[in-house]
Amino acid sequence: VYFYIDPNGTLIIYGNGTMKDFNETDKAPWKEQKENIQHIMIKDGVENIGDEAFKELDKVKDVIISETVEDLGKDIFDGCEDLYEVEFEGTKPPTHTEGEDPFKGSEVVGAEVPEGYNGTEFGDIPLIVEKGECGQNQDETVNGVRWMIDNKRNLVIYGEGNMDDYQSPETTEQQTKRATVNEEAPWYTHKTRFDNIKVVGKVYSIGTFAFSHLDQVATITITEYMKAIGD
Repeated sequence: VYFYIDPNGTLIIYGNGTMKDFNETDKAPWKEQKENIQHIMIKDGVENIGDEAFKELDKVKDVIISETVEDLGKDIFDGCEDLYEVEFEGTKPPTHTEGEDPFKGSEVVGAEVPEGYNGTEFGDIPLIVEKGECGQNQDETVNGVRWMIDNKRNLVIYGEGNMDDYQSPETTEQQTKRATVNEEAPWYTHKTRFDNIKVVGKVYSIGTFAFSHLDQVATITITEYMKAIGD
């Protein structure tokens, strides 16, 4: 198994066989270039992700994992504070050591998997059912604010930045003028698919009418980074 980092900041793991495990005394060789790594792609032929393989790669924003990966090591994304979701191309759930959480210490909240995926989790994290964007960040190198609905019936708001303001489902002229997005919140049409709301990561504000008329919601959890809550 080999690696290289392309000019776009993508760490590409390729070859055939197994990746070794890493630790504090035997660190992954790409860690020396962590400041240049924003994306990770694991190609066909690689059979596993070793322990602590991508630990503390805190600039990484997205990860694509090949369908040939059959096993996940422990703490593989520990310290990846800008990474909130991963994409897996296979339909067979990879295994991991019982009692060892592959995503311990990471911000990963969901996995995107193809149709026909034969499982309810990826590692120990839920699967993404719907997703989209719901806010921007002034720093273009940061993903901004996103939303997803997972298969555990949670609406999760995550990323870094401020949420958009929305119209209420019962819109008035005054509300229309206040909205930064000329429509109701995108998850409103999916409200029968979630019962709980979690705002995680570095989300600094909840937009106006973001959670309006979601009378089915039982719990709302808000990140410690929250600074402002709209109407």
